[in-house]
Amino acid sequence: MARQTDRGTARPVEPSWRQLIAGYRMQLRIEDLVADGDVVRARHTETGTFVARAFGHARTGRSYALVAMELFEIRDGRIARRRDARGSAVQMRQLGRPLA
Repeated sequence: MARQTDRGTARPVEPSWRQLIAGYRMQLRIEDLVADGDVVRARHTETGTFVARAFGHARTGRSYALVAMELFEIRDGRIARRRDARGSAVQMRQLGRPLA
């Protein structure tokens, strides 16, 4: 659970992002970015290679690629809500990780 002082910051998700970047060498390439009022939609390609222990699993050396989408609702110049759709199961299969 995020502390009240962490609301609106990256602190609660920072450990996961560190594992994604260091363990999976994750990279994002923006394909589309559309703003409509207070809503921003992004479609990106996510790629990576499982090069170091991450999320409790040993590296496999395998790579992955998937397309993901995110929707951001902006209030007072900050992200108030974020939703995403991505193929986590596709990613796990490509990396050689168990789905559970």
